[in-house]
Amino acid sequence: MHVLWWRPEAVSRLLVRALQANIEFDYVRGLIKTRGLIPDASSLGTSGWPWAYQVFTLGQFKVLKDQKALEIGSKAQRRPLELLKVLIAYGGHEVAEDRITDALWPRIDGDSAHHSFTTTLHRLRKLLGQDKALVLREGKLSLDRRYWWVDIWAFEHAAEELRSGPKGLHDSFVPEQVTAFTERIFSVYRGGFMAGETDEPWYFATRDRVRNKFVRTVSEIGRFWEQSGNWEAASACYERSLEADPAAEGLYRRLMICYQEHGRRAEAIEVYHRCSKALSAALKIDPAAETNAVYEQLLKVPQ
Repeated sequence: MHVLWWRPEAVSRLLVRALQANIEFDYVRGLIKTRGLIPDASSLGTSGWPWAYQVFTLGQFKVLKDQKALEIGSKAQRRPLELLKVLIAYGGHEVAEDRITDALWPRIDGDSAHHSFTTTLHRLRKLLGQDKALVLREGKLSLDRRYWWVDIWAFEHAAEELRSGPKGLHDSFVPEQVTAFTERIFSVYRGGFMAGETDEPWYFATRDRVRNKFVRTVSEIGRFWEQSGNWEAASACYERSLEADPAAEGLYRRLMICYQEHGRRAEAIEVYHRCSKALSAALKIDPAAETNAVYEQLLKVPQ
C-alpha cells in the first residue's frame, strides 16, 4: 500500500493499465480506495475504477453511490440534488456560492440565501454520506475528483483527446484509434445535458456547449471515414449520432450525402423526410436551404 518515494500520478497510470488488463482486480481497487487516487484525464472512462459516486447527466439524470442508484426517500431530498445539478452545470470546480444561490434562490438575498445554501449543502452531504466529497473553500464549492466520475467530464476529455493530434484528426490517427475513440464518445453521450429534466435557465449554456462539441466531434469522425472512402462507416457514425441528437440538422445532410455516394438514393431521400419531421417536432422549423439543396439534388439523380 506504500513505497518509498511514492508518486501518486505514476501509480495511478500503472493501476489504470492493470484494470484494463484485469490484473489483480480486487487488490488494485482496494489500493485506489485506500490511497484516494485519481486517474489522469485520458483514463476517466476506465472500466472498473472504484468511484464513490457516478453521475449521469447526458440523456438522463442519475446518481450512483458505490455502483448502486442513490435512494431518494422524499421530496425534501430533491433540493440537495438540485444543488448538485447546478454545481455540475457550472463545471463542478470552484463555483462561487453567489452563482449557486442566484440559480436556486433568485428571489432571496443576503443572509437568507446564504442560510439556504449552507442548509442544502449539509443535506446533500448527509444524502451522500461523505462530507469530503464536496469541498467548500473561500466561498467556492467543488466536487473532489477523488470521489466523482461525471459523464460530461468523461465525454469532454474523450472529445478533446480525439482532436489533440498535432496535424488534426485526419492525419494523426489510424482507423483502429478512431473506432476506439468513437466507442468512448458514444458510451457516455446518450443525449442532451439534463434531457428529460424540467428546463432551468442554468442548464441552457452547458447543454448548448456540450451538444455543439458532440456535433463537431462526430462530424470530424464522419469526415475521417468519408475521406477514407469508407461510406458505410461514415453513415453508421452519423446514424448513431442522430439517435443521441435527433435535431442535429448538419448530421442529416452528411448522412444523405453518404447514402448517395454509397448508391443508396432511396435511403438518402428517407433521411431528408426524417430530418424534416425531427426539426418540426423539436424546434418548429423547416430544413435549411443547404439541406433542401442536397435533397433537390437527390431528386434529379436518375433512378
